[in-house]
Amino acid sequence: LNRKNVKYKTNKIFKKNINFPNPPLNKQNDIVIVSRNSKEKKLVETLDLLNNVLKKKRKVTIIGSYLDKKFDNLQVKYIERIIERDYYYQIISTHKVGILFSGAEGFGNVIPEYIFCNVWPIVNNCKWGPSETIKKYGVGDVLNWTWEESRLNILRRTMEIENIIDKNYFISEEIRNLVRKNHQ
Repeated sequence: LNRKNVKYKTNKIFKKNINFPNPPLNKQNDIVIVSRNSKEKKLVETLDLLNNVLKKKRKVTIIGSYLDKKFDNLQVKYIERIIERDYYYQIISTHKVGILFSGAEGFGNVIPEYIFCNVWPIVNNCKWGPSETIKKYGVGDVLNWTWEESRLNILRRTMEIENIIDKNYFISEEIRNLVRKNHQ
């Protein structure tokens, strides 16, 4: 392939006219997870992990999938599909943290969407994307584990999530604007 023949086209995930969601000051939901149920996304594994490390029952919203499964420490609400982007961002913004514990990612749009909605992102050390986005904008937590590690290591390194959820994080409008303008 001749490098001169390769064209680069940006893939902006935010339309220019998209409105900042108006995040409530007192967020009523704990965790949002935007994910489909697939091998690389590790949705079932993520929910099992959270169910094992969380000490108190948490309100979790899953956007993009439905699982017919109950969890002791998770009060799960499923939203299989949201078509209207403003409504999608409004739903996300009602949560304290957004989690993405994928095994692998492609474009990694979910973390910028969390940041845009003033939702604190928490990721594992997944290949390609999420941890890089957190480092780029200086917002969020990277839990230092991969799905290839032992279950005991993953559990141990995820236990701090309880403290992260209970902190009141605020992502400045300046950072949220940077994400909106620059993430591609």
